[in-house]
Amino acid sequence: PNIRYNIHMCYSNSLEAYYQEAGRSGRDRQHSHSVIIARTRHQKCIQQSVDLFNNEPLCINKWQCHFTKGIRCDYGMQAKFISDNYPVKEEMELKLNSFYNFLLNSWKGNNNFKIQISNNDSSTKQSYLFYFQKYGVINNYYTLKYLGPTIELGIIANDNFSTVDIRSVINKIVTRLQEFKQQKYNMLQSMWEYVNNSTKCRRQFLMDYFQDEVNYGDEGCKFCDIEGISEERAIAVTRNLKIDKLYDGLNEIMKSNEFDYEILNSLLESMYEENIHESGKIRAMRYLEDYTENPTAMYFTSVVTLRRDSKDAYGKNQAYRLIKVLLQTPHSKGIGMYLNELTNIDKSFVEQLLIQEEGIYENPIIIDEIVSLNQDEDISEKAYRLFVKNRLQNLNKSFKQGDF
Repeated sequence: PNIRYNIHMCYSNSLEAYYQEAGRSGRDRQHSHSVIIARTRHQKCIQQSVDLFNNEPLCINKWQCHFTKGIRCDYGMQAKFISDNYPVKEEMELKLNSFYNFLLNSWKGNNNFKIQISNNDSSTKQSYLFYFQKYGVINNYYTLKYLGPTIELGIIANDNFSTVDIRSVINKIVTRLQEFKQQKYNMLQSMWEYVNNSTKCRRQFLMDYFQDEVNYGDEGCKFCDIEGISEERAIAVTRNLKIDKLYDGLNEIMKSNEFDYEILNSLLESMYEENIHESGKIRAMRYLEDYTENPTAMYFTSVVTLRRDSKDAYGKNQAYRLIKVLLQTPHSKGIGMYLNELTNIDKSFVEQLLIQEEGIYENPIIIDEIVSLNQDEDISEKAYRLFVKNRLQNLNKSFKQGDF
């Protein structure tokens, strides 16, 4: 109970894990300190990723930093653990299909059968069995005995075991696991933001993340490395009704799962005026860990991140994901205004989005918003040209097919 220092030689994969680990010191209610010793993430790594829809770092399949050729940073190491447990979609599909064929070969028409799996990948194989049970491929599974390097499991198959639509089942499982993977990366991003932070009180960062009402004000807690540790510890809990109202508004909109650009933009600008935009972003990031496709949370994380660093790969990833989500919902109105806002941040990124995502220039509502509201003539012209080109191609296709 009298631990005074908690030293982390590598930061955790989530703020929840770090908070639990840090909480092991100071349980006697006396002052204690949590220290993180971490390797700095390369600036180019922050701005680049595997591709726009995949924000894994470029070192993910290597044992060294992609840029320095030296030891990977903490972010890279934690990212490697995530990707090892949750590989890319195609690899997941192959492994699940291979495991199902292995079960089929062991089944031999007997709905009660045994298999042996290696200890090295037992957790992965048992997770596959869990999902096969969840989606009706098998009825149950259980451990029979441990045989040194292997484990013997008993399997109870369902009557439709050999005729089930395994492709559909595997697609559902992979979709779910890829969502878990995105959650893990969102959690790692929150951890990295906490470590990389050099201006915001660390205690306030944690309070915002866990959505605690404690507010240390502009001066911070005066007991972390940001403000400088002071003997006169000042924990002054202040309540600002306007700030509380902004936080409440953000929470309500996130929970509604709706996207109203004008309301969101107004809320974010008000947070910038009160200098709590980073706090709002942290809360949004925490929400994304549970709800990876929440449009409000993606809007806040993308805009605040890109305003701070227009080349940030995570910010671009969230912006692209938001547009993809909105194109699949009735919320297409507002995409044009969102793209106009992004134009003011990084014009080249918007040009990339226009070319890459055909759902944008196929939608006349979005194009009308871009053309009528965007002050950048190049973007307006490019969007309109893409729209017209797409319409002409569709008309030409219809004429060839004899639809007229």
